[in-house]
Amino acid sequence: MVKKIFFMSGLPRSGNTLLSCILNQNPKIKVSANSLVSEILFQLENLKLHDIYQNFSDEDSLNNIIENVFNLYYKNWDCDYIIDRGPWGTPHNLSLIQKYLKNDLKIICPVRDVIEVITSMYIQRNDELNLIIDNWISNGWRLPSDKTIDEVKCEILTDSNGMIEKGLFSVKTLSSLKYKNFVRFIEYNNLVENIEEEIKKIYNFFEIDFYNHDFKNIKQYEVNGIKYNDNIFGCPTTLHHVRNTISKSNTDINIFDKKIISRYSNLEYWRN
Repeated sequence: MVKKIFFMSGLPRSGNTLLSCILNQNPKIKVSANSLVSEILFQLENLKLHDIYQNFSDEDSLNNIIENVFNLYYKNWDCDYIIDRGPWGTPHNLSLIQKYLKNDLKIICPVRDVIEVITSMYIQRNDELNLIIDNWISNGWRLPSDKTIDEVKCEILTDSNGMIEKGLFSVKTLSSLKYKNFVRFIEYNNLVENIEEEIKKIYNFFEIDFYNHDFKNIKQYEVNGIKYNDNIFGCPTTLHHVRNTISKSNTDINIFDKKIISRYSNLEYWRN
């Protein structure tokens, strides 16, 4: 049986891992970790710019590989439905899945107030942020005299190559009205406050039969016996940790001053 491929592309610290752990309770569904598939598609499509391809443009043969990337990558995943988690909302990635996906395109998009995302990430990675700044200072770099340490840390977290900015780029693209029929935004607060209702909406969106999930005994993310190794990025081991029961993560934005809160407020494009 050919697996149906759906997608998850939202903001970090917005319930992505929680959703994955819950949905993975259903033996017919497997949600990937942060996936390589978008990068694989990107690299294969880019071969069309290679001089060897340009010299002999056998597009059908190369497309045979690209069109089967999802089936080959997930060949050994024992399930009926795959939810691939990645930056699928970026314009180029969207164009690739619209071109090569065999089933209807559907993307779930966990979101949260941006200032809360930054606060949650700040709390999780503060030791790492302190180390980055200490290294800058020890190497003779000067910190901006017109910014507080917290402002500098927030700018590190929202760097253009970081998880938050990439997530925002995806979400902003998916917020366009032209994508409304195949995108469902999932607000973090709704997820933690009305988990069963939100999960049912996801099943309805994907048009698959509902599964009776256990919301009081949630296990850590694992798929095919593989777990996250966040140490590879220098991240805390709690970065993808989920609680056994549903509760909101610590996000008291008042740890920041009014200037920071103002700067990162009202960035919720998807609500406009």
